This record gives sequence, C-alpha cells and structure tokens, in this order.
Amino acid sequence: MGIQTTVSAAPAAAYEGQTKGDVFEESANAEADLTNGRLVVLGTNDKGAKLPAAAGDVTGKTLGITRYQASRMVNWPSGVTVPFPNGTTVPVIRRGKIWVKVEEAVAPGDPVFARHTAGAGGTTIGAFRKSADTATAAQVPSAVYRTTAAINGLALVEINLV
Repeated sequence: MGIQTTVSAAPAAAYEGQTKGDVFEESANAEADLTNGRLVVLGTNDKGAKLPAAAGDVTGKTLGITRYQASRMVNWPSGVTVPFPNGTTVPVIRRGKIWVKVEEAVAPGDPVFARHTAGAGGTTIGAFRKSADTATAAQVPSAVYRTTAAINGLALVEINLV
C-alpha cells in the first residue's frame, strides 16, 4: 500500500465543475461520456443529458452544467476514462455558481456562450466562452460570468435555470 510522499504548496484554487456557495442540483442520465464543467442539454428522454449539437440545444434545451465529484475522477476507480460514462448518473447544476474552463478571456458581466460545434476558437463541445465564434457557440440563457479569467483559465459562472 502506497503512502502520500508529497504535499502541494499551491493547490488549485478551483476545479472545472466545482461549485461555490448554495446551488440547486438535479440528477440526469448521461447519454454520452461526460466530464466536469460542461454544458449539457436535454437528451432523448425526460432525465437524459447530452452535449449540445446545435444552437437550438443551447438556447432552448439547456439542463445546466455538470458538477465536479471527487469520487468520479478519471482513473478512480481504476479504468474510468471520464468522470461520467454513458449510462451513469450525472449531477447537473441548474442554479448557482460553478467554475468552468473558458476558451477565451472573460470578465465579470460578460455573457456566457457554450460550444455546440467545433470551430476556429475551440473543439470541445459543451465548453465555455463569451462569443459565438462564427456561429459555433450559442448564448446560454440566464448565465453570466462573475470573475475574470484568461484563455484556458477558470471562471466562475452564475446560472439560474429554475
């Protein structure tokens, strides 16, 4: 059995999908492999969650943002390659503040856009930014950035979908 031999002097301030303060969360059934801190939309059934495939998914079918769970980290349990494999239960934040990784620099008050199609500004579906990136991302209803973040940094998003 191994033991911890090092301690980080500068732990991460936050993780993708980590929440801050009180949140309203619902459970959904992953209809694809999902990871922390991604926008998910209504799947093929009432409790299904999937990544957006079109602008209309983001603007009209948004469920929320997938929540970080330490017990669902990659490679723990052994062999897991994504936190929420297809067919598992995924926690989705519907209201509150949650940390997300951004594809471009953002500032407090900027609108929140989520990627539905790969484009020049990024290829990760469900990722976040502040612009439409030539129509490959759409604005998330009732969401706003609350912190400043650089490209590929973490920003706090406040969302209210209830």
